[in-house]
Amino acid sequence: MKKLSILLMAICFVFVAAGCSKANGKFEFLIPEDYVGWAYIIYDQSEYSEIKKEDGVTTFRIGEDGILKTSNKDAFYGTSTDRYFYVDEEGNKVKELDQIEDIHNKGAGKMDGGGGVKNGVEYTIEALPVVESFFVGDMSLMKNYKEVYPEDEMEQIK
Repeated sequence: MKKLSILLMAICFVFVAAGCSKANGKFEFLIPEDYVGWAYIIYDQSEYSEIKKEDGVTTFRIGEDGILKTSNKDAFYGTSTDRYFYVDEEGNKVKELDQIEDIHNKGAGKMDGGGGVKNGVEYTIEALPVVESFFVGDMSLMKNYKEVYPEDEMEQIK
């Protein structure tokens, strides 16, 4: 009876854990052919188009400068199947990148706002938008490229 109880608790745990992870489907990252360096997806940029899922795939088209700006308010969180491709000037996939050899240090974050008092005057700093980043290229090259939160490339949150 004790073994049955443990088994039932384990099964319940698996179902609860599975329910906590939101599935987002398939993501494709289209990167200009031969691009090496940090790629950034900057969210909450009202002047830019929204990234939408089409035919079950969410496509991220990284620009020649390694940056994609979108009006989506936040990054897509949850489980997904990610694929990375080099694309030619017409947007045709020319090579699938290996996620172990060619894509590194993927993450998403934001710089929180804050404030304080300077010279007796209170000030506040707005939170900056979420930025997703990853390095494209051989890991040995990463030391040659500085990862920076691209504040100068984004519209500030109002």
